[in-house]
Amino acid sequence: MLKKRLNFIPRELRPKLEIPLEIIPVTLFVMGVVFIAANAVTVHFDTKHTGLKLETLKVQNEELSRDIQVLTEQNKKMDENAETLNTLQKVLSRKNYWSEIFKELSILIPKGIWLTNFTNSGTERIVLKGESATPEGVARFLRALEGSQHFSGARMISSEKESEIVPTRYKFELSVPVSISAAGGGS
Repeated sequence: MLKKRLNFIPRELRPKLEIPLEIIPVTLFVMGVVFIAANAVTVHFDTKHTGLKLETLKVQNEELSRDIQVLTEQNKKMDENAETLNTLQKVLSRKNYWSEIFKELSILIPKGIWLTNFTNSGTERIVLKGESATPEGVARFLRALEGSQHFSGARMISSEKESEIVPTRYKFELSVPVSISAAGGGS
């Protein structure tokens, strides 16, 4: 029986092999030159000793051209990856301290409110979806968010009564800005 291992550490926080980005293009270039030189020596040896025909040389030349093209594309992808890495480092430098945000959110939730979904769309806003036993509970929650250190500026996206559920429930959706500077002073 095959066991699947779960890793609860987010990808961006997992340790990574750190290879200096400056070394990679040079290494690929040297490998390409060595590969081309080795093929050239092999071709020279073959033509000198076995009388390799011109057609075989053309095929090898085409293969080398494809290999060079592949190496060029890989180098281009590495440049793109380096750019992505720089962007991620910039994003991480202004990180939110989510533990503080979740802690305050758990304190602010009034009795009779259940959060069912928390979404961070990559912006400085989060969307909170949930249910309430009463419409007043949603209003209390919105007021509590407004008065908080991390969530001032919350606004209602939608609120509706669910008629099919007994006892009555009220679904709601809130858009809440997250204050980065107040969230623990990311740097």
